[in-house]
Amino acid sequence: ILNGNTPFFVNATAGSTVAGAFDDCNALAEIAERYRCWLHVDGALGASFLLARGEDPYDSLTRGMEKADSISWNLHKLLGVPLQCSALLCRHPGCLKAAHEEQHGSEAFPCLSPLDT
Repeated sequence: ILNGNTPFFVNATAGSTVAGAFDDCNALAEIAERYRCWLHVDGALGASFLLARGEDPYDSLTRGMEKADSISWNLHKLLGVPLQCSALLCRHPGCLKAAHEEQHGSEAFPCLSPLDT
């Protein structure tokens, strides 16, 4: 910003793989809002704690994640899913479909149907 660059994306970590660290999603959401950036939460590990909202210590760990534009979630990490299973959740309806169509996704990936996004 000081050099005239415009940020477009803020990434919050919710449960790092090595240390289990959680970023302050509320603080990062304020920054994202101030600069009109997309807020993504890497919840590969920590998004599973959203299922325990309202219970300490999970409530304090997940506070602010609801403000994210998108959240990635690996269900195999804490939920006992036997195979790798990942999800990308987005609060904006049609966003993922539009992203696939933007770069002529239907031409690059003719096997995809609208149901895939």
